[in-house]
Amino acid sequence: MMTTLLVVASTRTASAQLRGPGLPALAVASKKLVPGLWVRYAIVNTGASQAMLVYIAALERKGDAQWFEMSITGGQRRTLLMRTLVKGLGGKDPSKVKVVEAIVQPPGQRPLRLPSEAANKQRPPVQAASNLSRGHGAKVTRNVRVQVAGGAFTTTHFRRRVGGHEEQTWMSAALGAWPLVKYQLGTLSIELVAHGKSASTRIQGEPVKLDKRLLKQLGGAP
Repeated sequence: MMTTLLVVASTRTASAQLRGPGLPALAVASKKLVPGLWVRYAIVNTGASQAMLVYIAALERKGDAQWFEMSITGGQRRTLLMRTLVKGLGGKDPSKVKVVEAIVQPPGQRPLRLPSEAANKQRPPVQAASNLSRGHGAKVTRNVRVQVAGGAFTTTHFRRRVGGHEEQTWMSAALGAWPLVKYQLGTLSIELVAHGKSASTRIQGEPVKLDKRLLKQLGGAP
């Protein structure tokens, strides 16, 4: 019992770090999505003293939904794995994008399958790329060359004001389903570190179904 509670607690902590202030869901062009495509981003929020590497991959489809797997590596080099089944990416309404299944594997622990109620409360790890760049008053500049750790890309640059800060997004069609190259908003920055097309699941072991009563003891879903 105590081990399971500690696993859930660590999952809640890592999830909260990922959902830090202003952190957008990662952009995906769902019509170009092919299982196996992956990207890795360096995410830094100097205002919250946070830095992490986030890897996300598209895996197999299940009906009209898509499995994604994300790994989050923080300052102590400990990695949390999260696998989510996401519905609604192909539609025009971002509010319809939701998580319908979720599996988490904290560092050194067995994977846990969240109850459906807890899975539904998870924030989707991705959003349609068009939603990330869309916005009233956005200034668009095309053919902007950008160099990041993941390579040099010709991008479309979107700039607008959000909450008193300048939001800047650089996206490249050359990256296919994962067009985000760079993002800046206030103290938050996201940059592409690497990308590829041969991803497979990193979760090891058969997931154990998590008793929702344990979640209630910790104040809700991770």
